[in-house]
Amino acid sequence: MPRAVARRARPTWADLPLRAKGLVVVAIPLVALLVAALSSSLVRRQADDADAWVAHTLEVRGELQRTATLLVDAETGVRGYALTGREEFLAPYRQTQAELPDNLARLGRLIEDNPAQVARLRRLEALSARELAELDALRASAAGPDRAAARPPEGLLLSGEATMGAARAELAGMQAEEERLLVERTAHAARVRMWGIAAVAGSAAAGLLGGLLATLLFTAGVARRVGQLEDNAGRLAGRLPLLPPPAGRDELGRLGQGLEAAGALLGEWERELGEARAFLEYLIATGPGLIYRADLRALRPTYVSPNVERLLGYTPAEVLADPQFWTERVHPDDREPARVELTRLMADGASQVEVQQRLLHRDGRYRWFSSIVSLERDGAGEVVGLLAYGRDVTERREAEEALRRANEELERRVAERTADLSGANEQLARRQGELERLNRALLGQAREMADQAAALAEMNRALAQKNDENEMFVYSVSHDLRSPLVNLQGFSQELALVGQDLRALLAEGDVPPATQRRGLALVDEEMATAIRFIQAGVTRLSAIIDALLRLSRAGRVEYQWRRVDLNPVVARIVDAMRETIAARGARVTVHDLPPAWGDPTALEQVFANLIGNALNYLDPRRPGRVEVGGAPAASADGADPGRHTYYVRDNGLGIPAHARAKVFQAFQRLHPDAARGEGLGLALVRRVVERHGGTIRVESTEGEGSTFWVDLPGEPVGQDADPEAVGQPGEQDADGSVPVAGQPAREAGEEGASDDVGRAVGHPAR
Repeated sequence: MPRAVARRARPTWADLPLRAKGLVVVAIPLVALLVAALSSSLVRRQADDADAWVAHTLEVRGELQRTATLLVDAETGVRGYALTGREEFLAPYRQTQAELPDNLARLGRLIEDNPAQVARLRRLEALSARELAELDALRASAAGPDRAAARPPEGLLLSGEATMGAARAELAGMQAEEERLLVERTAHAARVRMWGIAAVAGSAAAGLLGGLLATLLFTAGVARRVGQLEDNAGRLAGRLPLLPPPAGRDELGRLGQGLEAAGALLGEWERELGEARAFLEYLIATGPGLIYRADLRALRPTYVSPNVERLLGYTPAEVLADPQFWTERVHPDDREPARVELTRLMADGASQVEVQQRLLHRDGRYRWFSSIVSLERDGAGEVVGLLAYGRDVTERREAEEALRRANEELERRVAERTADLSGANEQLARRQGELERLNRALLGQAREMADQAAALAEMNRALAQKNDENEMFVYSVSHDLRSPLVNLQGFSQELALVGQDLRALLAEGDVPPATQRRGLALVDEEMATAIRFIQAGVTRLSAIIDALLRLSRAGRVEYQWRRVDLNPVVARIVDAMRETIAARGARVTVHDLPPAWGDPTALEQVFANLIGNALNYLDPRRPGRVEVGGAPAASADGADPGRHTYYVRDNGLGIPAHARAKVFQAFQRLHPDAARGEGLGLALVRRVVERHGGTIRVESTEGEGSTFWVDLPGEPVGQDADPEAVGQPGEQDADGSVPVAGQPAREAGEEGASDDVGRAVGHPAR
């Protein structure tokens, strides 16, 4: 049949002009090139799609692996924190909380075209949320108030393990689906590339046939060009560099350029495929999982991931060179359990098993690995290979072991504490009986103390009444003595004047010399001496009467209560005594003083007496030092903000131990030669301090110095404090105190008491 067609077509071909023949001959390779270009374009598009799906599958696998890593790290971190209480173990858990939602969201976008995977992802999201909640509960239980005795509830541990197992199962299912898709899509990409090569090869063959035909019809020049095209087509099929295309702009030239473009396109495909392979190898090398593959028919390993050197210290070449590599490095105690699991995998036809085993590191230590082992089967279902994926779980196993030991130790301690508690309960029962008997005895004592308190209150009332009577007596006696004392002072002055007149008479009158000498001696010596003694006694008695009046008035003065800033008060006292300080060669140090609640004049009198006493009784043999300071008063619960303690400390003569009990009594003078006074200054100070609801005491060492402690209220207290008279906050007098009633201190019913109190400031006496 073809021969008959050729015989009929040969005359027709012979009748065609050369141009037509040329057109027909040239059209043959052009058609072939057009087919090749279309095929190449179609194959390239299909190859791009296939490669994109392969990359998509690899990305999904990476996200799944990252999800599994985050969940396992979070569980390991929380358990480590529950065991040790160290915050750094919670870093993976917090990282999981921050990254897991975004990771799951990206995974959802990647698999949205696969309904089965989307369904698994929804279950995985629920399990992940439940796992994080259980881990948070476990963390909270381990961070209780008694950290050392805290033990994570067993229920949380079991629930967490179950939830984590379910999450692993979902991840494994998704991984298996992606593995299946990866195999299909990789095979499809390979087939597409083969189709492209076949299409190009077919087009090249068509071009060769067209060249042969052109060789028969055209001159040797056309044959040479066609030969060049044929040579380039062969190079293209063999992935060799192409020769320069035929010269010219005709169809043969364009065909050569098309072959060159096809070669460049194939080179681009090869480069992209190499990059994809390199990226896949990088993911495997840097991932946390160790991948191992073996041919069970040849009983030899075929692949091990490069990260085996990072995880176990061995190079991939060492692993692949030894068929017994893994068998020899499994811990002896783990070999039989691993063999049982692999036998079950082979016999039961399960898809995979999980094996926990210890592998020997190059450094001589064993590392725990959790491996997922699956079998590879051929088209007939026969087992042809083994694929294992393992993760280093040494830290997790060590943490679990430490947690187990801690639980055992905690149970032992609980048992011991329970036994101790039983003994303590028995002892408590005995003490309870003793306490009841003691309570009955205390009730009896309380009744006796109540009777004694009533009697003491009656005695205090009587004592207060007696004290008032004594004050009134002292006041009356002082006033009664003042009139005759004034008379004595006046008559003594009159006697002095009379003595002067008498002396003038004796000196001028007509008196015998002997009588004159005798009279002048009596006037100048005996009479003058007697008058001086009378005046000194009157002065002394007047000072005593004034002191008694001040002492009696100290209990009857109406104080003007206010909050007094003692810093300007003490500064004013020190400034007034600067001459005495200079004369004594002393140094006075005043610290910051807290405010007190009381009468400004009375408080100034207290500190003036104490500072004056400190200066008067300094030891002249050494430089004198006087220190004034204050602090919150000590109470049963610590510092009492309602009271303040002040002190005046000196390095003077000091007070003997036997005299300290009498130092605050009237007319007691310990060093009469050191300074003038009547011995009423400290008695007056104690009376004023007690009127303010305070206390005063002294600490002293003879020859070293004394410290007087004054405890005063810082807030309104007692019956003398009128809460309605308190001034507005911030209203201060010039002396730094807050006014209350606005009137100066005075004695009820008598003028001039303030002057007497003021005079006492300048004449302290111990």
